[in-house]
Amino acid sequence: MANDSFNIASASSGQGIVLPHIALTRYVKYFWYYSPQQMQRRSSHFRIIPSGCPGLIFHHDNGNARVTLLDGFKYPTAFVHGQDTRPCINVDNGNSTIVSVRLYPAALKTLFNIDAYEGTDAVIPLDDLAGYNLTEQLLNAWDIYDVIELISTFLLRRINTIKFQDLVVEESINTIIENISTINPSELAGEFYISLRHLERKFKQFVGISPERYIQIMKFQKSINLIQQNNFVSLTDLTYELGFADQSHFIRQFKAFSGMRPREAFKKLSKPEYSAPQILQKKFKLFRFIYS
Repeated sequence: MANDSFNIASASSGQGIVLPHIALTRYVKYFWYYSPQQMQRRSSHFRIIPSGCPGLIFHHDNGNARVTLLDGFKYPTAFVHGQDTRPCINVDNGNSTIVSVRLYPAALKTLFNIDAYEGTDAVIPLDDLAGYNLTEQLLNAWDIYDVIELISTFLLRRINTIKFQDLVVEESINTIIENISTINPSELAGEFYISLRHLERKFKQFVGISPERYIQIMKFQKSINLIQQNNFVSLTDLTYELGFADQSHFIRQFKAFSGMRPREAFKKLSKPEYSAPQILQKKFKLFRFIYS
């Protein structure tokens, strides 16, 4: 595996990105790891925001799952999550090591043969999908790279069981990203000579949300990037650059996905203690959490 993956470490060796084995690059964007023993944690509270991608998370503090929702819901030590459509606050009640696997939007259906909507705004224990006690193996791993090796091996085996892939969905996602300010679901369906209803069924099954909601989340992600980079003149300019009809519509949608108004997000993201790790921003321009 060492010859087929690549590590991008931050200035502090306590976090980094590992790019996937070449056979996984269609399904996995990257592995991100965080080791509290090697760096100062900015906050124990993380505001989780919709990213447009499902993922796989492994976390523990000396073998114990310590990450919860603000209301006390305790996450499994290792789990898969689907699309997020609303913000929430996660709390690390310990000093957890975290390994996060960012998957491509259609990976839940493709790799695990489950309808993606089953994971929307939900988590599924990893062992339920693996069919064996993979969590125990991860807890017994020597180090973070051994964890990534175990997860990679598991996902590579899943490739051999793939029953369903949908090129229309995959190409639709690419079309959305390339034309995020102007595309709408009806035009998207027309691009592939299928009905809007058929496209919506495909998205629900493979992505877990409607094409309209996916477009909204991708616009939100682009707005977060523009805000973090301070790459806009005014809120009005940002509104029209993203293809919104008016500023109030943009503000409502931004708040629905982040729990904050754009100006509040700008104040936070302009401060290093709130912003997501630079290592993720620079290479992938994808935000899943903001320190709270």
